[in-house]
Amino acid sequence: MNNSNENKHWLSYANLSDTYERKARFSPALLSVVMLIPAAMAFGIPLWDWVKVVVAGVGVGATIAVGLSHLSSALGNRLQRNLWPRWPHDAPTHLWLHPEDSSRSEQQKKQWYAAVERLTGLQIKGKRKGESVEAVINDAVSQLRNRLWKSDVAARLEIHNADFC
Repeated sequence: MNNSNENKHWLSYANLSDTYERKARFSPALLSVVMLIPAAMAFGIPLWDWVKVVVAGVGVGATIAVGLSHLSSALGNRLQRNLWPRWPHDAPTHLWLHPEDSSRSEQQKKQWYAAVERLTGLQIKGKRKGESVEAVINDAVSQLRNRLWKSDVAARLEIHNADFC
């Protein structure tokens, strides 16, 4: 029997399985730990002990880095809720598709609506009576992400997501 966890990369358990997670979470956390080396030296803690922990990438250094990664993610999510309380409806991907948003041209929106309908079968502009436009947009964006995730056409997006952080 094939267990779905059999193919799971060992780094995924620490949220470090892809370039974005390593670049956006682990690297800043590791740099934070490395910055403790001068503080350790100032307090007379042997530098070699800190270097062994950080260079080895295991033990206390890695544990602290992963812990900081999760803490940073949680704090970022909290800040996001304060900045964008209607998330995901105030995300650019959702706002640009909203018929009442004027930040994008109608010509561009027509192309997007046609592509969304072709790929998902959902109509954003010509929604059915009683449907929330935001609910249809959210469903469409979710379907598109699931469909495009880890596909050949999304490789560039994954690269830029990692670079954006």
